[in-house]
Amino acid sequence: MKPKPLQNNLMKIYAQLWKAYDIEPFHFEDMIFLKKATGQLNRAMSDIDKCGWLVRTHDKKDGRKTIYHLRHPCEVIDEIASNQ
Repeated sequence: MKPKPLQNNLMKIYAQLWKAYDIEPFHFEDMIFLKKATGQLNRAMSDIDKCGWLVRTHDKKDGRKTIYHLRHPCEVIDEIASNQ
């Protein structure tokens, strides 16, 4: 799937997460600092994933949990530019 540009509201969430975690993996519970409702945050993460800016994997210790990895913004932007 080729990545797509993020809408402004999603880019703000991505930027906050990038500033906090960079390329380090994190869990949903780690995003509490964003102060968003759970449903709103679930939807935002799903949309960021669908746009290709995020990778999700299952936690090997607890299969019910998801581990999030942000893709480097330069990598995503390069892919978007090369697919134009």
